[in-house]
Amino acid sequence: MISNDNHIYRRVPIMRLQWREILLILATLALMLLIITPFINPYGRFTSLDGTVGAIDHPELWLNSDPLTMITYFFGDIFCPQIMSRSFILNGSQMAFCIRDVSVLIGIVAGLVFSYTEFSKMIGFRKSILMMAYAFIILMIDWAIQHTMGVDVAISRILTGTFFGFALMCVLSSYENLIRRM
Repeated sequence: MISNDNHIYRRVPIMRLQWREILLILATLALMLLIITPFINPYGRFTSLDGTVGAIDHPELWLNSDPLTMITYFFGDIFCPQIMSRSFILNGSQMAFCIRDVSVLIGIVAGLVFSYTEFSKMIGFRKSILMMAYAFIILMIDWAIQHTMGVDVAISRILTGTFFGFALMCVLSSYENLIRRM
C-alpha cells in the first residue's frame, strides 16, 4: 500500500494482454461485426455493391445508417471490390467484404485459437514458414486461375483464404515461441 496525502492507495495488478490475446479479441470482434451488420439492417439493403478498391463507390447506401453499419461498409467500400458473386449473402445483403477477405479473417481467428494448443508448439518456426509459403502460393495460383479464366469459385476462395490466415498466425506464434526459447 502507498500512502499519499492521507489517502491510502492499493496497487492493483494490471492484467497485461499479449499480442495474441489482443489480436484474437480484435479479429473476433471484426468478424462478429461483419456477420452482425447485415442483420441489423433491413433485408436486402446492401446488394450490387460492385466497385473499385481504394474508392468510395456507394456512400448513399451506408452514410445514413447506424455507426456500426457505416464503419463496416465504409471500410468494405474502400478495401474490397465487393463483387456480388464473390460475397457471402446474409439477410439478403452482401457482407461488407468479399468471401476471401472474410475467410482470411476466419483463418486468423482459427490460427490464434490453435496457437494456444500444445500441438502448435510442435510445428516449429521452419515448418510454419513452409506452411505460409504453401498457403501464399496456393492463394496466388487460385487467384490467377480465377482471374484469367473469369470464374468465381466460392469454395476455393474460402479454403485458400482460411488456410492463408491460419498459416499467417502459425508463423507469428511460432516466431514468438522461438524468441521465448532463446
